[in-house]
Amino acid sequence: MQPIPINLAVEDFLSEAVLRRILRFTKRPYATGTCFCKGGYGYLKKNIAGFNHAAKTTPFLVLTDLDDREAFAKFLGIQLRSIPANVDTISDPKQFLLSLTKKSKKRQLREAIAPAPGSTARVGPDYNGQLGFFVETLWDVALAMKHSPSLQRTVSVVKDFNPHWHVQ
Repeated sequence: MQPIPINLAVEDFLSEAVLRRILRFTKRPYATGTCFCKGGYGYLKKNIAGFNHAAKTTPFLVLTDLDDREAFAKFLGIQLRSIPANVDTISDPKQFLLSLTKKSKKRQLREAIAPAPGSTARVGPDYNGQLGFFVETLWDVALAMKHSPSLQRTVSVVKDFNPHWHVQ
């Protein structure tokens, strides 16, 4: 089977790591081209029509949000019961993640992921680095899918993707 060329559009470095992990998980032959990662959901929303137009020649995979329950609890050193069984019900996943991190027994992770008390920063100094490490080394896509219907749908679409291009 020929590799499927695909471009990515994501909110941030962490979303890119998740999407690349999903692509590997599906075991489909994807040839990833450009990854557009320029500044969060607002950037994606503003440019989605352009991505859609460009997809006439090369497909785009856009990821706007992400949420692994057991592995993440272990990673942070918190109780599993602190994370809802259906993570898709969390209204503000980033704030929820930061609040969990503040409860972590692992000081290094607290200081890396959560902003320091009194800081105006929205996240800690190594938020993307630490969570990217988690995604690359500990995140189990199959297990995470059991707790996230939206992730199940995403993986299913990526696994079954069969593009057809309009040659002009």
